[in-house]
Amino acid sequence: MIVKKTIDLSMPLTDEQIKELEALKDRPVEFDKDLPELTESELKQFKKCNYKNNR
Repeated sequence: MIVKKTIDLSMPLTDEQIKELEALKDRPVEFDKDLPELTESELKQFKKCNYKNNR
C-alpha cells in the first residue's frame, strides 16, 4: 500500500512528522518488481543537475 504525505518545506516539521521520519530512518529500502534495485552500471548513467539553475 502506498501512503502519500505532503510536507510544506517552508514550515517547521510537526512532532508527528518528526516521529514518523525517525521511525522510518532505520528501515531497509524494499525493492520490488516495479522498482528493482539499480546496478552500479545503471547508477552511473544518472547525470547530476542543478534544478534551480536550469529553470
